[in-house]
Amino acid sequence: MPKKLFITACVGALTLTAFALASPVSAQWMVNGATLTGTETKALASGAPVHELMKLKAAGVTIECKGKNFEFGSPQIEAGDKGSTTSLIFTECSADGKCAVSKTIATLPLMEVATLDGALAANISFLPKTKTIFAVIQVTGSECALAGAQPATGKAKFLAPTGQDERLLQLIESKTTEASGELKIGVSPVELRASALLKLATDLPWSFL
Repeated sequence: MPKKLFITACVGALTLTAFALASPVSAQWMVNGATLTGTETKALASGAPVHELMKLKAAGVTIECKGKNFEFGSPQIEAGDKGSTTSLIFTECSADGKCAVSKTIATLPLMEVATLDGALAANISFLPKTKTIFAVIQVTGSECALAGAQPATGKAKFLAPTGQDERLLQLIESKTTEASGELKIGVSPVELRASALLKLATDLPWSFL
């Protein structure tokens, strides 16, 4: 091969190699060491043991749910970076002060989107599957600042501190703050504190990598 053509070929190969190295690789769900592909899904367990009780604050009102599990309706992870559930359910709920809520609070259908966070963690955002309403909370009390059917809009952001490490149990903890304004009841930003241990229905190790 002529010297000029050889040099040109080498430069081209190096350029393609550099481009490949620089191009980001999409993260995706893995189960038992294998990547979920195509339209593949894996069911999650419908009950996730609570690690920290759910506590929601908005407009000066605090709602706390003392149920021992987060309950999910048909939860699953999906090939790529997505997941879904027909509902996320909190139980044994009550409100402080002059407010009252139903003992069970359930969201509308949600989708989850995961992203990497540093070398070990993963972010998981729960968003309304249709339109913008995350949940509707029924609040009563004639002197309660949130009295009535209160739509919560936006998204709830959770962190899986070891999400990139393949484990049977994955801790997720809420990172939804009033300052972020990502979740609101009416015009009031919401602080959501909660954490739970998620696992697959099949008891296999899983991760997001």
